[in-house]
Amino acid sequence: MSSEISRRITLFVSEFLGVDIDEAGDLRRSGFLQYGTTLKWLEREKNFQDIESYLDVVHPPDVERFLPELPELKEMLRQLPMDKYILTNSTMEHSMRILEFYGIADCFRGIFDIRGNGMEGKPHQSAYARVLHAVGKNPGDILFMDDVHGYLDGFSSLGGRCLLIDQQMSHPAPLHPRIPGILDLPAFLFPSE
Repeated sequence: MSSEISRRITLFVSEFLGVDIDEAGDLRRSGFLQYGTTLKWLEREKNFQDIESYLDVVHPPDVERFLPELPELKEMLRQLPMDKYILTNSTMEHSMRILEFYGIADCFRGIFDIRGNGMEGKPHQSAYARVLHAVGKNPGDILFMDDVHGYLDGFSSLGGRCLLIDQQMSHPAPLHPRIPGILDLPAFLFPSE
């Protein structure tokens, strides 16, 4: 899914700026590194204002084409004895499509999407702070998981614990513990079982 969203973002940047795909990819990577998200870069550096159009274009409506089947996911999530929340730089609609595909919407106590976070997403500390305030927790009370290393750094700088989901196990010497996939979470949380 993330590679499809990345492809869509690069295509959007290409069309918006009138540059070829390769240049759009280079520009977007540079902007992402500076601002944390491509959208924030477009807003600040390129005077982009049609945020809803961007959000609509970059999140595919047909999520089932890009997601792997994970029949064990629902039961695994249900057995974890802790509250679970979602913090996403995507929209509520996109999140719900994914949750419905897996049948796991009832496994989460809340979703914090990009709109609900005032368009300030990960890795900005304000995004994490809003969620922590809303759930009434301190950073040390939370295990924050993501597949984007930089998003973990933003949360850990607040004193939170992080877990990298590194499907390719390709991050050399990651700063945070990692697992290859979400189904490996119970073994990470409860290693002696």
